[in-house]
Amino acid sequence: MHGTILLVAVAVLATPAVAAVFNLDDGNFDTDLRGAGGSFVKFYAPWCSHCKKLAPVWHELSERDLGNVRVCHLDLTRVSTASTIKERFAIRAFPTLLYFPPASEAIYKYSGKRELEALTTYAKGGWKETDAFDPSKEPPLPPRQSFTEQLWSLVTGKGRWLFGFMGISIAIGIGVLLCSTGKAPARQALPKPPDAAAAASSPDRTFGNVPLSQQQRGTPSRSFDNVPLSQQRAKAD
Repeated sequence: MHGTILLVAVAVLATPAVAAVFNLDDGNFDTDLRGAGGSFVKFYAPWCSHCKKLAPVWHELSERDLGNVRVCHLDLTRVSTASTIKERFAIRAFPTLLYFPPASEAIYKYSGKRELEALTTYAKGGWKETDAFDPSKEPPLPPRQSFTEQLWSLVTGKGRWLFGFMGISIAIGIGVLLCSTGKAPARQALPKPPDAAAAASSPDRTFGNVPLSQQQRGTPSRSFDNVPLSQQRAKAD
């Protein structure tokens, strides 16, 4: 029983402790930035898609045997000195990976592949084969412009050709639309009313050589055997 407990204890002690990414913030940034073996720091923002993709790789890197190198990260959206840190280390994009060697003021900027093996090689001494990074030589960030200023710079700058082309295209489109919809539909010719004079001068229709006008004025008496019907009725009475 005691032997089993002893073996378990030895196994636990022999298992290397799983390291975690060291979190930097306003309180410990300057004091813990340069550890005993140096610090490999990821400056990031949570909304950055590239930062999200790098997060699991960065966590695996912290579990690697890197000697005394400490793997850190700093969320620049949660520190009050974010603008100062960005200016101090010339952070222009996310994520930015900087290595801070121990007992030195030098800074090294990682610009290789964001893969586990490449990052491991760099943290274990690969940084010595690269040139030191001097933030003061980086161009300053351009001043932030309002929406009106950005629009005006587009109109008066390189974008003026684009706006001119768009304006001409819109004008041509409006002209074509007006021409296609402005034509009135062709009117169908209405039938002409009958000419009264022609109707008056037209010959009467006849039935049995008797003009229709005379037939309408009076109907002749019907007869049998050439005797008018009126006379037959008088004789019968």
